[in-house]
Amino acid sequence: MTDRPGSPRGLEAPGLRGPGITGQDRGVPGRRAPDPNDPDITGPRGEAGICQERLTRMARFRLERIERLVRPTDAQRAAFEDLKTASAKALDIVRAACPIETPLTPTGRLELAEKRVEARLQAIKILRPPLEAFYRLLSDEQKVRWSLG
Repeated sequence: MTDRPGSPRGLEAPGLRGPGITGQDRGVPGRRAPDPNDPDITGPRGEAGICQERLTRMARFRLERIERLVRPTDAQRAAFEDLKTASAKALDIVRAACPIETPLTPTGRLELAEKRVEARLQAIKILRPPLEAFYRLLSDEQKVRWSLG
């Protein structure tokens, strides 16, 4: 590494490449590229498309898993459809909280994290009633399959 004497480790002289310094960041002292593996408290960074795609995939997987494990009866099918509808509404809310662009400042990332937490809380409030209604209709055997699945 080519640290300047007296400079913090990882902050190199302008124009030099080093850990976290990308081509577009060269010449900006102290600026490093976002690291997708950074354990920052404000969560992962990324584009809206990637965030929205991942959320959609996860929601679809969870509903398919529930259906596969529980195998809803005809009497339970309407409640399961209500759960799927609520899940789609909740997904739209959480997807809307995906960042369009990555905030550069810690305060911007914290604001984004707050927005995402608020969206998740709103999604939970939408999902809870239909989930509880569906769960009440399940037999003990179905509940066990879901819990242990």
